Amino acid sequence: MPAVTSEQITFGHWLQAARLKFLPQGVMPVFLAAAIAFSGDTLQPANLVIALLAAAALQVGLTMFNDTMDFIYGTDSKPTGIKNPFSGGSGVLTSGLIRPRQAFSAILALYFFALLCTIYLSQEVNIVVLWISLVGALISVLY
Repeated sequence: MPAVTSEQITFGHWLQAARLKFLPQGVMPVFLAAAIAFSGDTLQPANLVIALLAAAALQVGLTMFNDTMDFIYGTDSKPTGIKNPFSGGSGVLTSGLIRPRQAFSAILALYFFALLCTIYLSQEVNIVVLWISLVGALISVLY
């Protein structure tokens, strides 16, 4: 299948690249922290929403980064119809729906958005939030 141009990439292709089935593992720690904050009567709903958005952006960025690196290194090099059933790849790169450079642009945008959310939360809550988030982002990239 020939690679599509950027004008032909649909929202559905980006959803496929996001692999939303992995989203719960990224946002679950935020829900745990929210439960702890709620029990201590310190839950701020706006901060919860921002933290969820940041965690979701980071998780989607991580799964897209993993997918892209697997494609570049040849781990997921087969077209979608014949890929390894144990592979977690989305298939958008192997089928040419999205190019690696386009995926990297989206990954950078997602990580930048998460960083902006984290900076806001560190101002609202505590600077420790920024350091914890930066360590988490580093771990996700090194993964």
